[in-house]
Amino acid sequence: MPDSVCILGLDTALAACSAAVVRGGRTLAARHEEIGRGHAERLMPMIEEIMAEARGLGVDYPQLAAVAVTVGPGAFTGLRIGLSAARALALALDRPVVPVTSFEAVAVASLTAAPLAVGALFAVLHDARRGEVYVECQRYLGADDAGLAWVESVGAARAVPLDAVLETLDPGLSMALGSGVPLLRAGLLDRGLQLRDEPCYPDAVWVAAIAARILRSGTVLVPARPLYLRAPDAKLPGGLTLA
Repeated sequence: MPDSVCILGLDTALAACSAAVVRGGRTLAARHEEIGRGHAERLMPMIEEIMAEARGLGVDYPQLAAVAVTVGPGAFTGLRIGLSAARALALALDRPVVPVTSFEAVAVASLTAAPLAVGALFAVLHDARRGEVYVECQRYLGADDAGLAWVESVGAARAVPLDAVLETLDPGLSMALGSGVPLLRAGLLDRGLQLRDEPCYPDAVWVAAIAARILRSGTVLVPARPLYLRAPDAKLPGGLTLA
C-alpha cells in the first residue's frame, strides 16, 4: 500500500464528533467538534464539508482507499451512528472499513506529541458516565518512521466503577491519560503517575492515520464491530434494552 493512500476517518464514540481526510501523513481536511449530543445530525454534513475541501486538493470519494472509524468503547448511540455511516460509505465505494478503538486513537495522539520511554505501561481512562470509567492498560512501543506512536493493549478493556479504578490499575503504570483522569486526579497523583487529560476524545485525523498504517502493514482486517463494555443506557418500553 503506497504512502499516498487516502483515508476517510470518522469518530462519534464519545462526546466529540469528527471527520477527516488524510493522505500520506498529511491532513487534507478535518472537523472536530465537542458536541455532547447530536452526532446523527452533524456527522453526514461534516463529511460533506471535508470532502468538498478535499476535492479542491484532487481527492474525491473514488480516491479513498478505506473508511476508518472508532468502534468504542463509547456511547451506545454514538458508536452505532459512526459505524453505520462508515459501513454505508464503504459499501457504496467498495472499500474496507478499518476499525480503531477509542483507546488507541487517544493514546496515539498523546504519545506522538509527547512519547514515553519505550516499553512503558500506561492506562487510558475514558469517562463512561454513570459513575464508571472505561479502562485499558497499554504499552508504548516507540514510533514508526513517520513519527506516529505505536501502542499495544495489555489486558482486557473494561468498565470499572469510579471507586474501584485505582485498586484495579497495574502497579507498573507510569502514566494515565484521557477524559477519566480529572475524575481520579488526586488518587492517580498519589500513585506517582504522570497525568494527561488532553486529548480527552478521539480525533478522526488520528483514526485515519492509524488506519493508513494498518493498511500499509498488510494486516488482515478484523470486522468493524462495536466494542461495548456495558449495557446501553437507552431502554425500550417494558424495560427491554436495545440490542
